[in-house]
Amino acid sequence: GSGLRAAAAIHRSPDDLELRIGIHTGDLVASGDDVLGATVAKAARITAAAVGGQVLVSSTTAGLAAPGEFEFGPPVTLELKGLAGTHVVHPLN
Repeated sequence: GSGLRAAAAIHRSPDDLELRIGIHTGDLVASGDDVLGATVAKAARITAAAVGGQVLVSSTTAGLAAPGEFEFGPPVTLELKGLAGTHVVHPLN
């Protein structure tokens, strides 16, 4: 929830930001001050699929969101570079 709230706040910012934000939920591998693993890779690929000013979240993250707290647009099925198969993402409105 806190990642989605932060992304929504950035998205609503009055600044003229055209940031692309991608969010995925899963296990992380800590390595010193860094995190890595499949979750980080998928979040990076979802970010790359977003257009300026857009927040995209994985179906996993959308499914874990508190009911009624966030509104998502219609799901989109994408191929994500370096990840097998297709993946469903949801734009955060």
